[in-house]
Amino acid sequence: MKTIINELSDIVSAAFEQCGYDGSLGHVIISNRPDLCHYQCDGSFKGAKMYKKAPLAIANEVAKLLESNTVFSEVTVAAPGFINLSLSDRAIAGYINNMNCTKNLGIPLAERPQTIVIDYGGPNIAKPL
Repeated sequence: MKTIINELSDIVSAAFEQCGYDGSLGHVIISNRPDLCHYQCDGSFKGAKMYKKAPLAIANEVAKLLESNTVFSEVTVAAPGFINLSLSDRAIAGYINNMNCTKNLGIPLAERPQTIVIDYGGPNIAKPL
């Protein structure tokens, strides 16, 4: 199962591609300002350098496409070009239900599982050795 950030990144990357930009610009992170939104994307800054356009213009273009997606309850653009994403209650509930249906409750398996042994034994200072 994909993490929610990976799923959101896929959605935002597709929006960047539909607008004619590189899909790698759609990387989503947890918001630095939780009072404004749940997640954010700052790919418009990198896109501004690549495509010689204002970051705010790129962000507005992408945000218009994302507004129609039912995963988001609110998509806003904050100057100078941050795309702020708030998830809808329905999307959150759906993701949690999907997590509940998976064997590991949505927790990804380790890429290289290891066995770790912890030795709790030690000398007892109250007894002679």
